[in-house]
Amino acid sequence: MNVEYYRNFIAIIDEGSMSAAAQKLHIAQPALSNQLKVLEKEFNAVLMERNGRRLHPTEAGLILYDRAKSICDHEDNAQKQIQACTRGTQGILRLGLTHILPDPTLSLILGDFSRAYPGIRFELYEASTKVLIEMLDENRIDVGILSSASLHTELNLKLSQTITARTMVAYPRDSDWLSGDIDVIPISLLQNVPIAYPRGIESRLLQACRKAGFCPNVFAVSSTRNGAMLWAQVGRAVSVFISTAAEHFESDSLCCRPVNGYDLKVQRVFACMNDRKISPTAETFLNFVSQRLQEQSLTTSPA
Repeated sequence: MNVEYYRNFIAIIDEGSMSAAAQKLHIAQPALSNQLKVLEKEFNAVLMERNGRRLHPTEAGLILYDRAKSICDHEDNAQKQIQACTRGTQGILRLGLTHILPDPTLSLILGDFSRAYPGIRFELYEASTKVLIEMLDENRIDVGILSSASLHTELNLKLSQTITARTMVAYPRDSDWLSGDIDVIPISLLQNVPIAYPRGIESRLLQACRKAGFCPNVFAVSSTRNGAMLWAQVGRAVSVFISTAAEHFESDSLCCRPVNGYDLKVQRVFACMNDRKISPTAETFLNFVSQRLQEQSLTTSPA
């Protein structure tokens, strides 16, 4: 049955007469009368009866009236949801990221984006940059937040915005290893200090230590940053990790400071496949990130 017939039937009951409904709907009255006859034939029931100049629904008409309103509401909601989906304001965003959470800048962006677009749901995948690139290629994620150090120019990726992160150290405030009065820790001060770090930064960190002229005292290597932070929290080692803001990890018991040394900055790049049209939700997300990072002056253009 044409949903428009249901809408017009609702109008007939709401207006109380065929002429008033026809005038409201901008439909010729004979055409509207024919639609009512089609409905009555379809349901094999009298749906309207005349009482003086007004039309009143029969008991069957009242049943159809309620069901017709429900049908029209469902169609209206479907239209709204489909339009929101095509505009990128509703749907699912499949987002892949390296093991960087919690990260102050990214957490703020994701939180603000979710509040700005409450109709978008998330599927988050945490993996290495290599695995995330494979997931992008296999269309298992829409956008990947990757480490630029692991990217190669021959990859078929479209790179958009970039977040600059720094190497940080976290250590107990009462530690004898490092002072809480220093704003930036030279990497040379990590010599002979037990350190714990996530495996993803191992190559870069060891290279920076060698450039500084020493071999680090590696206490623990973990799969994630949280694993490395554990050893700083219990006072057994200095945790070395990547983040965008040191103050996020400060506490009554822990100091957190950026480290200066060779090649210790990391670029987090928002990437999608270059030869594939991205989903509307992914496009909405990347536009939001671009605007937000420009506002915060945290973005750089990828080479």
